[in-house]
Amino acid sequence: MWLDESIACFNSLQPSICEDDMLAISDICKALHLPQKTLAISNHIFFAAKAESKIEPDDVVLISSVINLACKICETLRPLEKIMHLASKHYSIEIDQSIMELYTTSINKTEIELSVVLDFNFEISEIYTRLERLCKEKQFDSVFSRRCWIMLNDIMQTPLSIYFTIDELLTCTIFTNYVASELKNEKTMDDVEMYEIFSEKYKLTTASFSCIEFMSNKLLELYSTSN
Repeated sequence: MWLDESIACFNSLQPSICEDDMLAISDICKALHLPQKTLAISNHIFFAAKAESKIEPDDVVLISSVINLACKICETLRPLEKIMHLASKHYSIEIDQSIMELYTTSINKTEIELSVVLDFNFEISEIYTRLERLCKEKQFDSVFSRRCWIMLNDIMQTPLSIYFTIDELLTCTIFTNYVASELKNEKTMDDVEMYEIFSEKYKLTTASFSCIEFMSNKLLELYSTSN
């Protein structure tokens, strides 16, 4: 039942995600020289905000709040004033000192609201550390590990991170790479059989094939639409 609910929530949220907002987060994080992890957590918080209909501040406040909170979680602090300036520039909004003071108050309030939506659970920030540890424990080669890292970055550009656990996200990342490797080696078997072999070999999670299949398909859709 939980999988059906997660899929329904994901499918209902997806159309409401504005590409310009995603671009704003990406561009601002790059301008601030923030690491990939902070960008990923910014996306995660943004998706959580969009899933919560009660949080509807204007674009500058929302994007600034999302990035500033992610910076706090990841301990990559940047001046809030600079974040606000970059956000207002992206949305072509002129701000003076008085507006900035109003924005600061709104951002502080929105950050608290976002933390409540996340239930003050910031465990998702450990996902990259967990992936790095798994790659070492399972002795993945450097090429496979690099592909997993890239794929995790891509997963974190989708709302999957707010509906599925870290274990499920990591399993999806590694399994999708595993399938690609097996196909490259011209091994033929159906997906269910391949997942059973994969699960027995790596013992990453108890997640069902249906769960991982849904996530993998969404990831592959992301690649197909970007080409």
